[in-house]
Amino acid sequence: MGYWGGILLMGILHRLWTSSRHIHEGTGRGDVEGKREQQLPGKPGLRDRLSFYWKAYFAVPTALGSYHQRRFLGCSIPNRPEILVVVGFWIMCIILNFGFHDIFIPNATMPTISQQAWKYVAQRTSMFAYTCLPWVWLFAGRNNIFIWATGWSFSTFNVFHRHLSRLTAIFAFVHAISYTVLDTIYGPYYEEGLHVLWFKFGIIGAVMMGLLCGLSTPYIRTKCYELFLVGHILFAVVLLVAVFQHTSVFGTKYNAYLWPVVVIWCFDRFLRIVRLAYCNIRVSTHGRVQTTTAMATYSKDADVIRLDIQAGGSIRPLPGHYFHLYQLFSWRGWENHPFTVGACTAQSTTSPFTSSSHRKQAPHFMTGALNEKNPFTSTTTEIFTQETQSSTAAPTPGNLVFWIRPYNGWTKQLKNQCLRSSSDDSTENGYYQASIPISLEGPYGHTLPLHHYGTVLMIVGGTGIATAVPYIHDHVSRLSKTGSRRPGDNSTQTSSLTLVWACRGHEFMEQLCGRELASALELEGFTGRFHCTKGCDSHCAAVDDKDGELRIERGRPNIENIIYGVATEAQMVKHRMAVLTCGSAHMSDEVRRSVHSILKKGYEGIEYFEEAYSW
Repeated sequence: MGYWGGILLMGILHRLWTSSRHIHEGTGRGDVEGKREQQLPGKPGLRDRLSFYWKAYFAVPTALGSYHQRRFLGCSIPNRPEILVVVGFWIMCIILNFGFHDIFIPNATMPTISQQAWKYVAQRTSMFAYTCLPWVWLFAGRNNIFIWATGWSFSTFNVFHRHLSRLTAIFAFVHAISYTVLDTIYGPYYEEGLHVLWFKFGIIGAVMMGLLCGLSTPYIRTKCYELFLVGHILFAVVLLVAVFQHTSVFGTKYNAYLWPVVVIWCFDRFLRIVRLAYCNIRVSTHGRVQTTTAMATYSKDADVIRLDIQAGGSIRPLPGHYFHLYQLFSWRGWENHPFTVGACTAQSTTSPFTSSSHRKQAPHFMTGALNEKNPFTSTTTEIFTQETQSSTAAPTPGNLVFWIRPYNGWTKQLKNQCLRSSSDDSTENGYYQASIPISLEGPYGHTLPLHHYGTVLMIVGGTGIATAVPYIHDHVSRLSKTGSRRPGDNSTQTSSLTLVWACRGHEFMEQLCGRELASALELEGFTGRFHCTKGCDSHCAAVDDKDGELRIERGRPNIENIIYGVATEAQMVKHRMAVLTCGSAHMSDEVRRSVHSILKKGYEGIEYFEEAYSW
C-alpha cells in the first residue's frame, strides 16, 4: 500500500506544482509586452533542464521500439514512466514475497527448510493478494478520485489496474500451489480440506482470478467485448463472495482489505447512476420530466455518423471531455462506449452535415501548400469554451455533437438504425437520419492547458478531429474577447495554431470546414492542412469563391517534416510549443516518435499530449 501511496502522492504534488506554475506565470510574471509563459527563457535554469531531459529520455520515448498505441504481439505497451512504475512494483513484490524469510533449523513445527519455505511463501502471497485487491478495484473505476487529483488519464490507471490484477492472480495461484504442496506432501490435509466450506471457496477464488485474467486478453476484449464485460462483472462478484468466505475462518481479520473493495465498487456504480440521472433527466419549469433526445445522421459519402444530443443547459463540457453513450432500452442496455464531445452548438434546423449557403461546393485537391482561408459560412453558433463555465447568464439547452465512425458492434448497429429509419425524403444527398434514444454518462476527461503555449500543433486522423475542434473553439472564443491577440491580453498565450487533419475521404472534411471549423479558418494565425488518404479522384475540381477556396492535399501527411517545420518556427520566436495528437494507433506512434526525434536534436519547450481511448 505504501508503494502506490507514494506514487500517487508524487502525482498529486506534480500536478499542484504544474498548476501553480501556470497560474503564477500567467498572471503577471514576464516582460512588458505580455509574452509571459508562451516564451522560452533566454537561459534555461535547472528546472527547465531537468524538465527537458525528463521529456526527452523518459516521458515521450516509447518503452519498446516505436510501439505504444500499436500492439506488439497482441499486447499493449505502456510508456516509459508507466513501465518504471509497473516494473518497480513487480520487482518489489518478487523480492518481498520470495526473499527475507526467517528460515532456521531446528524448527519444532516445520523440521525441513523446504517445508518452511512453502509455508512462508504461502502466507506472504496471501497477504499481498488481499492487500492488492482495493487498489485493483480503485484503479479500474471511472470515478477514481486520483484521476482528478493527479491529472493522469484513465488509460494510465488502467495500465496499473491490469498489472495489479495479474500480480494478484499470481499471488493467489502461488498461495494455492504452496498450500497444496504442504497439505499433500507434508500432511494428509488436502482431502479433508475439500469437505470444508472455506477451503472450497479458496479454490473458487483462484479459479475466478484465472477466468478474469483470461477474459481480459486483448483478443477477447476486441472480438467479444460483451463476453468480456458481462464475464468481468459476474466473475468479480463471485470472487468477492469467495474471498470473504475463504477467510471467514479467521473471523474479521481480513475484512479490512475486503470491505474497502465493496465500498469502492458501490461508490463508482452509484456515481455512474448519478451522472446518468443528471445528464438525462430534467424537470421543466412546468413540472414536466424531460429526457435526453438524440438525432443520428449518417452520411453515406463520409461514412460518419453525426450524433446531435439535446442536453440540458447545466451540461457544459470543456475541451477534452468525453461521455459514455448508452442505449439503455435496448436488449444490451448495459453496453456503453466513450466518445469525445466534438462540439457544443446551438440548435439548428439545417442539415447537420452541411451549411445552408454552400451545400453543393466541393474541395480542391492539390499537392502544394494549403490556402488558410475558408470559403464556407457556418450556420451554427459555437458555444464550446472554457470561459462560459463562469458565465452568469442562464444556461440554455444546446446540442452535444459526437462524430462516430461506424465499424463493428455498437457503432454498426447505430448506422443500421439510421438506414432503416430514414424515409425517401430524408435520404436526399446521401444523409440518413433517425431519432434514437441515447443516454449520456459523464462528463469525464481533463482539459489540457494549450492556451499557455505560444505555438500549438494539432495532428489528428479521421474522427479524432473531435479532440481538436473544442480546443479550436476555445481559442477562437479567447481571441474574440479583444478581437485579436494584443500585448497584455492574458486570455490566451497562443499566437500560432496549426491543424493537420488526415481523413480517408474529403466529404467529412468539407462538412466540418463549412460549419465547425469555419470561424477558425478565417483567423489570422490559424493554419489548416487537410490530407485525403483515400477516395480523392482527379475529377474533384476546385470551387472558386470570392473569399478563397478550400484545398485538400492527396496522401498521408509527412508528420516528421511538419513537426520539424513548426518546431523550427517556434524556436525562432522562442515560443513554447504543444503538440496534440488523436488518431489511429499508427499515427499516434508516428507523432510520438517524431516529437522524440525533435527533442533529441535539442529543441526545448516542446510538450507532447496524446489523446487515445484504447483501453
